[in-house]
Formats: sequence, C-alpha cells, structure tokens
Amino acid sequence: MTPTLPYARRDCLEIRARSRGLNHLSGPVTSGPFAPSSSSRSARELAICNLAIDGKLRGCDLAALRSDDVAPNGYAIDRANVRQRKTGRSVRFELTEPTRQAVDDYLRGADRKSGEYLFPGLGIRAGH
Repeated sequence: MTPTLPYARRDCLEIRARSRGLNHLSGPVTSGPFAPSSSSRSARELAICNLAIDGKLRGCDLAALRSDDVAPNGYAIDRANVRQRKTGRSVRFELTEPTRQAVDDYLRGADRKSGEYLFPGLGIRAGH
C-alpha cells in the first residue's frame, strides 16, 4: 500500500517524476499521464513544485516570489533569500540543479522582466 502524502506534496512528486519521464511508483514511462511534457504549463508547474520543495516554501511565499529573487540576471542562481510572510524571517536555501533547470526553462518561455512576480496568478492581486 502506498503511504498517504498531503495532496500538494504528492502532486509535486508526480510532476517531478513526469518531467523526468518516470512514474514515481514503478519506473520509466513513455506514454500516459506520467509521460514527459514540454508545454509551458508543465514547465511552470515543475518550477513551482521544485522551488516549493527545495526552499520548503509556503504557498504565500511562492506567490510573492519575484523574478529577481531566484534569477536576477535572467538565469537561476545557486542560492536564494526569501523573507517568509508568516514568520518574517529571512530564509536562505539552495536551488538544486533540477530546480535551476526548471526555473530557467520556465523563464525562457515566460518572458518575465526584472521586478515582476515570478508566478503571476497564484493569488496575489495587488500589482497585477
């Protein structure tokens, strides 16, 4: 029996597995719901999930991310600083290679400019 994970965590693991062409339960997959996808939406989902997992960020912190926070020069950096909304503390976390690649792939297709929200439409209404 598969252990029960919180929905968001399980969904992120499935998105990560799909991006690698793997079914997270049974191995390589070439077709079906876990097949790799190159759409811009899946690039966005993968970037969101990887950042959430690497940085252990809450949804409100993900929604508040600006492009300069993780990619000040247009490319993802090795470490990022984010001020958590709930605690007010600044958190520094490392972006793994798959996360940097996912963010770079997303930014390549998203045309984010300096200072803009990294993921517009995640719930922050002010400024959109």
